[in-house]
Amino acid sequence: MTKNYIKFKNRIIFVHIAIMLIWIGFGVRLFNIQVINKLNSPQGIKVESINGLRGNFYDVNGKNLTQNLTFYRIGVHTKKISNTKNLIDELSSCTGTDKKVYITKINRGGLCELEKKTNKNCQYLQKKYPNSLIIKKSFKRYYPEDNLVSQIVGFTNIDDKGISGLESKYNKFLKPVSGSKLSKRNGLGVKISDPTLPSQEAKNGADITLTINKEYQAVLRDELIIQMEKVGASASMGLILNPQTGAILSMVNLPDYNPNSPNDFDIELQRNKIVSDLIEPGSTFKIVTMAAALESDISLTDEYNVQGPYNFHNIKMIEDSEPHTVLNVKEILAFSSNIGTIKIAEYLGKKSIYDQAREFGFGTKTGFDSSTEPAGIFREPSKWSLSSMHSIPIGYEVSATPLQIAMSYAAIANGGFMLKPYVVEKIEKHDDTIIKNQRNTKKRVLSQSNAEKLSLMLSHTVENGSGKLAAM
Repeated sequence: MTKNYIKFKNRIIFVHIAIMLIWIGFGVRLFNIQVINKLNSPQGIKVESINGLRGNFYDVNGKNLTQNLTFYRIGVHTKKISNTKNLIDELSSCTGTDKKVYITKINRGGLCELEKKTNKNCQYLQKKYPNSLIIKKSFKRYYPEDNLVSQIVGFTNIDDKGISGLESKYNKFLKPVSGSKLSKRNGLGVKISDPTLPSQEAKNGADITLTINKEYQAVLRDELIIQMEKVGASASMGLILNPQTGAILSMVNLPDYNPNSPNDFDIELQRNKIVSDLIEPGSTFKIVTMAAALESDISLTDEYNVQGPYNFHNIKMIEDSEPHTVLNVKEILAFSSNIGTIKIAEYLGKKSIYDQAREFGFGTKTGFDSSTEPAGIFREPSKWSLSSMHSIPIGYEVSATPLQIAMSYAAIANGGFMLKPYVVEKIEKHDDTIIKNQRNTKKRVLSQSNAEKLSLMLSHTVENGSGKLAAM
């Protein structure tokens, strides 16, 4: 040991101790920055979305036609899992999903989705695995009546967006307004509670009340099924409406589908054929000829020779399904005489038949759903051929939707007014604003007295004529 070392020993020890203390101070400071501050100091603010509820449909009596079921979307940060086996075991126990499904997904790495929509509430596991497990609450549309109003209401996709029926048409009213909340996280990614952070509440979508009566809908559907089985028909449709207002109380197309599992059915069954499909009206169109006759002051007691066959301008031989010799105007409708109807139409002329048909709405959309309903086919008189006068008066060379035909009959029942059909009674928004259906502007298409006469003629047809099977 040198003399210099002995001489400066105490100073050297002091310097060593000082250097050690300095390094210890640096270490403490570094630990505080790297660990303590990570635990207590916010490193970033995250915006979290809050979902509201989609608005529901109700029938005219306030009975649910749709519901929102609570579901959960589950994802995981694979790199942040501390114990993969335990997480898979516990999650599988909660959801009932096979462990192998989770293992396969987790092995892909990264951020992966384990459940798209499950009704099992596993949020308690998020507290146990706060940094790796992500669980978000969502809602799935449910249709408690299954097929009953499927072609009217329609359905939503997996993201709760309406893609069919009224769900699609009124999606902008039904969809909720999302809210948001801010959250802080420390350097380790753990949330830090801070009640001072602002948040915005989610707003539920608007509820929609329909004019549909669920009981009427069920009865009509059951009756159509019975009649289909009775006659061996492959399809049928039925409509009940209020002729005084245009409100549709029941509208059924068969076969139909279940909106809870739409992919199990042919997409063709989603169409509301009462609104979208064109048919030849046939004898139901004879009210046009009869209305034109009444408006032209032809008497109900005027008689016509209806003995067949009737040679129509050497073009076609016309016959009636039930032969008669002489019938008056009232009886021509009652027995659905083609010969009598054509003879009346010939007397009236093309323009009279055309004008009355247009008044009844043939060749124009009803306004029920402009996106899906066609106007139908009803040509101007200048485009009629000679043979048109033996076809159009009895409902051929014409096409119309069943809804158009129904609204023409409603005009007779309500005293001669043409109305716009509707199925939405009111929309109730989340801010308590109520949008009510605007009442129809009535357009007179038939005089009150002639509407009453034609109504009695139709009653006589059902009670004493060819429509006896339709009597109620």
